[in-house]
Amino acid sequence: MSTLLLIDSQPKAAQAFKEKLGRGDEEVLVAPDFETALRLLHRHPVSLILADSGDPPGAAYEFYRLLKKDPRLDLIPFSLLSDYVSDGDLRYARSVGIRDHLAKSILATA
Repeated sequence: MSTLLLIDSQPKAAQAFKEKLGRGDEEVLVAPDFETALRLLHRHPVSLILADSGDPPGAAYEFYRLLKKDPRLDLIPFSLLSDYVSDGDLRYARSVGIRDHLAKSILATA
């Protein structure tokens, strides 16, 4: 069983994603903010982090940079989620090392 960490401050969206992502063998932990997410990461082994890029703006990038400084957390795959993904968003995410940036609509229809 793998464990995913979903970071989203919108409770309804987080619950909907949790239900969709947890359909298989995955356990889905939900954090409403990055401080809670960090506490969960120190208590639970996680195989993937999905973070809302707009909670608040720029915080997901700072959180990613923080993870990269911690040898226990820096190898966990990290993907951003957002309502809208522009070419500029993709370029910026890649410039800081984030390879995956998903539109929330992809998960909403999965």
